[in-house]
Amino acid sequence: MVKNVKKEENNFLGILLMSKPGKVLKGLCKKLGVRLTVKRGKKRVYKSVAVLKRLCKRKAGKKKKKVKKKRKVKRRRRKFGVPSLQSMAAEQIAENMSLDDYKNMLTYPENDPGAKNTIPYFKKKIELELKELVKQRDYSIKRIQKILKIVNVGKTNIISEIARPGAYFFEADLQGAQLRRADLRRANLQDANLREADLQWAHLQNTILNHANLQEADLQGAYLYQSNLYQSHLQGANLKWADLERAHLGQAKLQGVNLTKADLRLADLEGANLQWADLQGAQLQGADLEGADLQGAVLNNAKYDNVTRFPKGFNPHERGMIMVEQPTDITVDLLDFSKMVTKPGGLDFSEFMPPGYKFGRRKRKRVKKKRKRKRRK
Repeated sequence: MVKNVKKEENNFLGILLMSKPGKVLKGLCKKLGVRLTVKRGKKRVYKSVAVLKRLCKRKAGKKKKKVKKKRKVKRRRRKFGVPSLQSMAAEQIAENMSLDDYKNMLTYPENDPGAKNTIPYFKKKIELELKELVKQRDYSIKRIQKILKIVNVGKTNIISEIARPGAYFFEADLQGAQLRRADLRRANLQDANLREADLQWAHLQNTILNHANLQEADLQGAYLYQSNLYQSHLQGANLKWADLERAHLGQAKLQGVNLTKADLRLADLEGANLQWADLQGAQLQGADLEGADLQGAVLNNAKYDNVTRFPKGFNPHERGMIMVEQPTDITVDLLDFSKMVTKPGGLDFSEFMPPGYKFGRRKRKRVKKKRKRKRRK
């Protein structure tokens, strides 16, 4: 009986030793590849916790020796302001490049893979060259003309320095140019590209703008007295409050143009396309609109007189236009100097002025100042 009791005690100790390992130890053994059980007879029994810990420690030590630390390769970063090799190469190409090479690059960009990098460097070089040419104070030299034909420098500040009275901008690329309040009297802008250009309140008297591209350009309040805009492209342009008196706009494309309160007195609009143009409150006294296309044009409160010429079958009264008689007090702008009679004393304006009008300075009445007399004592 005593022997049997001892056997039972031994079995109980064996069960305690072979108890299941904890969750953390199980996970560690799985990670390190340590078997949790051992075969005893026909059954598999869990190894003791102490044995499992020992095996895990041994495995972890071996693994540490085998695993080599990977070296982190640090890429050298370029310092701020240091150009890359690609940009340096593009700058070198731009320095040795001519205007003809630049033109070929624009026309056939697929032939030059580095065209995108080269173009900005070439433009910087051209801007510096233009500044030097401007310092010479000769704004009509051939080099400037050639540059402006090929390179678009419209959005740069240098264009405002070149824009002077009598400037030669024939076929110049001035797209998006900032020319607000610029003085371009008698300038030649024939066939020039002024698309989306800012020409607000610009002085363009007697300027040549025939065949010019002025699509969506802002010409609000611009002074275009006697300017030549024959066959020019002005689709969607803003000409609000613009002075186009005696301007030549024959066969011009003016679709959707904003001409509200514009001065078009004695203007030549023969054969012009004014479809859907806004001419509200515009002055059309003495204007020539023969053969013009006024389909969908807004002409409410637009002024005309007996001299204004309209297309065949056009009724101005039905379109909301106002008939205006010639004023008695005629302004200097409408004077016909060919009819004036010269006299030894100067020009005779008596023919153009209302009856009873007296010339000469008005005599001012002399006011006698009362002098204070000193009283004698």
